[in-house]
Amino acid sequence: MISSQPLSTLTAPQRPWDRRATFALLALILVCVVSLAWLVHPWFDVSEDTNDAAIYVATARALLAGEGYAYLGEPFTVRPPGMSVLLAGLMAWRGADWWAANMAVSLSGVACVALLFVLARPRIGDALAWLAAIAAWFSDPFQRWCNQILSDVPGAALVLACVAVERWAARRPSVSRDVVLAACIGGSTYVRSAALLLVPAILLARALEQRRAPGPVGWWDFVRRRALPLVLVVLAITVPWSVRNALHHPVPPVEQTALYSYSTGMWHADWGDPNSARVSIGSVLERVPQRAGALLALFGSALHRDSGAASLAGGIAFVALAAVGTWRRRSSLELFAWIHVAVLLVYFAFKDRLALPLWIALLPAAIEGFVVVARPLLGARGATAAAGVLVLVMPIAGFRPRAGWERIEATHAFYTRFAADVRVATSATQRVAAPIGWHLAVFLERPVWSLVFAERRARGFTGIEAVIERRSIDAVLFAARSESERRLVPALVTRYGPAQPAGEAILVRTRP
Repeated sequence: MISSQPLSTLTAPQRPWDRRATFALLALILVCVVSLAWLVHPWFDVSEDTNDAAIYVATARALLAGEGYAYLGEPFTVRPPGMSVLLAGLMAWRGADWWAANMAVSLSGVACVALLFVLARPRIGDALAWLAAIAAWFSDPFQRWCNQILSDVPGAALVLACVAVERWAARRPSVSRDVVLAACIGGSTYVRSAALLLVPAILLARALEQRRAPGPVGWWDFVRRRALPLVLVVLAITVPWSVRNALHHPVPPVEQTALYSYSTGMWHADWGDPNSARVSIGSVLERVPQRAGALLALFGSALHRDSGAASLAGGIAFVALAAVGTWRRRSSLELFAWIHVAVLLVYFAFKDRLALPLWIALLPAAIEGFVVVARPLLGARGATAAAGVLVLVMPIAGFRPRAGWERIEATHAFYTRFAADVRVATSATQRVAAPIGWHLAVFLERPVWSLVFAERRARGFTGIEAVIERRSIDAVLFAARSESERRLVPALVTRYGPAQPAGEAILVRTRP
């Protein structure tokens, strides 16, 4: 049977925060900040993974233009506005400075690993916590996401910050401290919705602690003092966003984004139409095996895109060890991760970066689980040393600084030329569309409507014609080098007239 005895009694004495811990934290921050000089690039990373980033840029520009939180003139409801507000502030200061934007996200990554050290130290000690933070920082996937204008890294940092506040609140429980904690969680949900999962995680951790307390269990007092203040304040902060979306939303079905809302994506056959047929519970549960395999592979490869047998085996081991650590501590951090895992197992659109906060949150528990399991064989020092080696080897062994930068730079340069050619071929007042306009709009710095979502819904060219007419589109743009985009050219030429080459762009003018 696995003991719930603290790890400190199995390895080294647990120390309160002291000068050594402060020095280790400052050294960690220094290493991370200095490394930013060669880990941050100055380009906008154009890829399928950064579709959301392009929309963050568009909504930030709408905020700066006084249009409110909107996308192409319609209220934007898919994601909360926090990331766009932060980006708008940066763009008001620096303009379209992608190095500054990537640096801002990377600095949130520094905060993330610093908080990881702070939270992991009480359970695994200074050395292992420091190595875990370094391993996370120098992980290729982590650095890739630090150079993308996405909310994943800032969101993970905010989750860890909320857990740190929760531990502060737990030292002297009071309603006032819970109000501060709830304000932190509620505010964080405006950057990353998943932060809301901290509420059930914290309540579950507190309920388990209450159950273990000596004497009779006063559950009503627990609900009144330890649960209601947290829940009510979080609701007070988050409900206005839901009310706003209920009152101000795009007309369904949406034609400019793939998704109407998270709820629509989860429970409807057409992600962009809340009035479409609902999917069955069985269909939702069919997602579980695929999502489980993807998560195990990511856990086993330290978030690398490797679905081989070794990664799956490593993922199983990681989950098992994290379960050991969770059973011993049952703290809100890993409970948040397990609740998040349950959500992702049925999530409608899984991406690798969604696993980032889970891996970060479960890493200390997995390290603790390894030390507990290995100690009878290797002794306390041997188990700690072996854990340190394993923590560093997996993410750092294949670390390739600046991997993929050539592609990112080349794609950025292409879109810069593409946008320049479009500016020459069209006036600033003309309305333009593209098969998918997200990334082009980033570089063109003006609205670009998308056609493919309406095409898919109409299952043919009539959907494209409808968008062109409804949005008064003057020209449709295609990347000259993209075969997937040029497939639409023949039908447009038949309907509107000849295509016109313009450097890196091809234009089909839809109005005289």
